[in-house]
Amino acid sequence: MSAATKSTKKSSGKTLVTGGAGFIGSHIVRLLLKEGRDVRVMILPGENTQNLKELDVEIVEGNLTDPDSLKKAVKGSSHIFHLAAIYTDWLPRPEVMYEVNCIGSMNLLWEALRNNVEKVVYTSSVVALGMEPGGLNNEETRFNCWSANMDYSRSKWLSEQEALTFCRNGLDISFCCPGMPYGAGDIGPTPTGKLLLGAAKSLPRVVPDNYLSVVDVDDVARGHVLAEKKGKNGERYILTNANIKLSEFMQTVAETVGRKTNPIGLSPKIMDAMAPIGDILEQRAWKMQKKPAITGGGIRYTAKNFRFSNQKAREELGMEFTPMKTAIAKAFDYFIRTGRIKDKQFITDFQKHGARELEGLAREY
Repeated sequence: MSAATKSTKKSSGKTLVTGGAGFIGSHIVRLLLKEGRDVRVMILPGENTQNLKELDVEIVEGNLTDPDSLKKAVKGSSHIFHLAAIYTDWLPRPEVMYEVNCIGSMNLLWEALRNNVEKVVYTSSVVALGMEPGGLNNEETRFNCWSANMDYSRSKWLSEQEALTFCRNGLDISFCCPGMPYGAGDIGPTPTGKLLLGAAKSLPRVVPDNYLSVVDVDDVARGHVLAEKKGKNGERYILTNANIKLSEFMQTVAETVGRKTNPIGLSPKIMDAMAPIGDILEQRAWKMQKKPAITGGGIRYTAKNFRFSNQKAREELGMEFTPMKTAIAKAFDYFIRTGRIKDKQFITDFQKHGARELEGLAREY
């Protein structure tokens, strides 16, 4: 991606956060409020706003696919954090993902351009990057995952390409590419949160021997705010911390609560060979309009080199990252306090072993 001169104007209006009631978005909102910013959050009609409870923000309803609703959301905004998107590995109508993530995002950027917005921080994803065998992938790794047949990945890459045309036509946009976030406030929960909730019930004995690229959600939020201040126009910044095999991640999860596990890992070749099974399940799922247990695209991604470098974010944004055990503990603490984890023995084990990771940390959720 090409860089251009960064705007030096000071904020003169509201800061709009689309998707601000969500997992990452609500953490960004909190950081902005601590800076004394005038924050406006765009939510979908009827969306759960639990993560914004008691926060001093203006809430407006809007939809990326409804340009008229975006006029109200963007009007008077000098800065935008754009997080709103469909984040899932499968939909009964996959075209909806492109309508929202691609066309909807362009609707927002057109409105930002018309209103002379000073800066946009655009939430992309590491799945919008390419993945080459061996070593760490970075912001310049060319996208080569179209054949994986994963609509979320395709839609995020396509939306990035469209957004770059706005960068070349007067709109200052920096792109943040988070890894797999986890931590407090995972109201969904996200795929990483589901992984942790599953481990709380029963540690797996067999897992895909693939890499995860995980990151504390607080770090992701901080990276977005730093990208607003220091990020260059048209540039990506990978926001991830640990690149770790799933089997090793499960071992770390177990250690956090004083337990042990040593799961068997299925090699990437085995996982890749299983992808056609996922394709068949997807075909059946579309007929039944019911989400499949696994998808071909999801399986193919597990067979790729899902490892990413955060060097650019460290050097250009000044990013530092939270230790993995601390982030895991924050996630478990949140799930316990909100009733998502009810197993008494697990809670006892966590309080004995994992709670020490939280010493000195404030709970905001």
